[in-house]
Amino acid sequence: MDIQLLKATSETALEQIRDLYLDAFLPNERRRFEGFKQQFLNKNSCSIFLAESEGKNLGFFTLWDFDSFAFIEHLAVWPAFRGHRIGEGMLQWVLTHYPCPVILEVEPPQDEMTRRRVAFYRRNGFHLLDYHYRQPSYDGFTPGPVLNLMCSISEPGNPLLEKFFRKTKEEVYGP
Repeated sequence: MDIQLLKATSETALEQIRDLYLDAFLPNERRRFEGFKQQFLNKNSCSIFLAESEGKNLGFFTLWDFDSFAFIEHLAVWPAFRGHRIGEGMLQWVLTHYPCPVILEVEPPQDEMTRRRVAFYRRNGFHLLDYHYRQPSYDGFTPGPVLNLMCSISEPGNPLLEKFFRKTKEEVYGP
């Protein structure tokens, strides 16, 4: 399958992934869709990329580009296209186009599904960091989930992690 990654440039492009975004992530793991659109429109450091093939939307990822690191906030593939290496293609594209450390969040590997997800990211160049934290709340009321970080470098060091927590709190999860 020939996959193209296209940077979303309009609210109309986001409508293609509305149902996937809402279905793939629990309410405490995402914004309401209107907030998702507003983040895209109002935050210069945030880009949303759509994976397409032959005019069909296959999935998407949200990428925050900060000076010293990139952060993948969400990555999802439509169920009908899972198992076709689309997620792998998206991750490899990010690692090729963003040579800085790339960080993402993942649920602690406690059951079959979360272990498989961590293994998927490991196969694609990410390292599970020995660090748990509670993701800041998206809505200011509902507690965020407890997550682990994974990074494209095995030992990102405290200065980078401190920048990650500060920048994501200010720009990703903040107002």
